[in-house]
Amino acid sequence: MVVKSFEVSPMQNQPVHPHWIKAAIVPATMISVGTITLLVEHNSFLSKYTIHDKVLELFPGVNRLIYYHLQYTPLAEVSGLKAAGVKSRSDFVNQLAITAKSALLMTVIVQGMKH
Repeated sequence: MVVKSFEVSPMQNQPVHPHWIKAAIVPATMISVGTITLLVEHNSFLSKYTIHDKVLELFPGVNRLIYYHLQYTPLAEVSGLKAAGVKSRSDFVNQLAITAKSALLMTVIVQGMKH
């Protein structure tokens, strides 16, 4: 009679902790807050419309500044991070090309939907 033996790895008894849970906290929070601002009544303190109106009261003209300039900050961020010496998985030209493509795609989609 042949008896086969095997060893049980101590790793098999360890609890599983998915790595994605920690990375999902911030996006899940932002999605939840955004959903709440859309679901509450329009005249409520947490309403998207109330928050928008208050921001425009506090900072007149900020809407135009944000609309025209802030949407292209990822291009500046790529250059700034490279200048600061932050290492990345791809070279600077490839990063810049990908970021420029995404900005162009975003502009085409957003402007297309608006018109």
